[in-house]
Parts: sequence; C-alpha cells; structure tokens
Amino acid sequence: MYFSSAASRETYSTDVTSGNTSSDSLTVTYWNSGPEDIPPTISILSPSNGAIVSGNTNVSWTASDNTEVNAVVVYASWHANNYLFPPASEQIISVDGSISSASWNTKLRPDGYYYLKAYAIDHFGNLGKSQTVQVEADNDVSLNDVLFPIITILSPSGDPNYSTNLPTVSLSGSSSDNVGVREIRLAYYDSNSNSLSLVLMGNPITAWNFDNIPLSLGANGLIVYAVDMAGNIASATITVNRTA
Repeated sequence: MYFSSAASRETYSTDVTSGNTSSDSLTVTYWNSGPEDIPPTISILSPSNGAIVSGNTNVSWTASDNTEVNAVVVYASWHANNYLFPPASEQIISVDGSISSASWNTKLRPDGYYYLKAYAIDHFGNLGKSQTVQVEADNDVSLNDVLFPIITILSPSGDPNYSTNLPTVSLSGSSSDNVGVREIRLAYYDSNSNSLSLVLMGNPITAWNFDNIPLSLGANGLIVYAVDMAGNIASATITVNRTA
C-alpha cells in the first residue's frame, strides 16, 4: 500500500500526570500519509565483491529512505561447485531497519560461489534493491569430503515405473551422507516438454517429500538429487505414467 509522497514523520512530547504525584514525558510519533512511492536506497558494504568468506561472516550495508527504513533482508543465491544446477536462493538475514550489519554462517551451506543482494523496505512497503555482490564460501569442506551422498525414493513404490490415473503424485524418500545432505532437488519433465524444478534445504536432510507434483498424460520423468556440503551429488529416478 502506498501513501502520499509528501509523507512526513512528526514527533510530539507532552507531560502525562498520574494523579497529582508523578509526571512522565510521553513521546508520540506518527506519519502524515498520502501516496508515497519512493523506494529506499541500500548498498552492501561488506563483504566486498570477489571476497573469499568462511565461518561466521559479517554482512554490512547502508540504507536510507525519505521516510524511514522499516526492515532489511539479505538473500544469497548460489551454485554447488560443479554447476550442475541453476542457482538456488535463500534469505540469510532479516532485521529491523535500524540495524546495519548481521552475521551469516557460511558453514550451513555448501562451499561455492554465492551472490548476495540486500533489500530495504520502508514504512509504506516500497522496496529498494542493492547491487549484487559475488563471494566464494570456502570452509575446506570439499578438501575433506569426496564421498557421494545416498538418496532413495520410498514412495511411490520402489518400482522405477509407476502408473496412476490421478493428476498429481507425491514423492518421498530418504537421504544420507558422511557429513550431511544440505539440499534435495527435484527435476521433472514430461512428454510435452514441460519441466519443473523444486528445491528443499535443511541441516541435514534425512527424510524429504515433494507433494502434489502435477502430471501430464503419458510418461512423466522425476529425478531427485541429493547435494552434500562439498557439492557431491547423487540421484534417483522414477517414471510416473499417468493413464486416462
């Protein structure tokens, strides 16, 4: 919702008396409103573009608005080291607008290249975007872990070919790894060249499910991938045939 571009904040102070014995100062802040559509400005200060980060990394920014910055969120999108998938995106920071820095635990996600973008939201819902900052997370996980995860489809049945007359199917299974599975991806395609990609994230993921996957008439190919902290990948496949 937008309000007046002439919006301004006004603050008043007055004395509040309780009976005849005590007096306290009360400050009231409110906004004069009308259509206001000017977005905040925000810029990431650290880490710098191209930085190598590890562990708990400080992310800082500067944000301003003609009224007031109400909240700041920071998203990270990333590739696993092998670039098999398009980047996934996750909110890593969400804070009050008065805060200008926060810690990001890079150990919760696989090593690799991350793209950070910050968003500032003002009192009226206007959204401002920062520049994109590329960093490389390097917690030496890939140096110590060369074992692939294990992923298994448990439902529908273990048969790699499954038939149904329903318009959707739900998929569930298990995953394991010597360090931990951090990401499950579903890739879907059908005989009409339709495709779908879904992502689950966790710390770690041992059981997973994708509900209500749409099915076209005929053969529908479903591939699930398990990605561990080092970017090692394993997959399992099932073909679901939808009958008329």
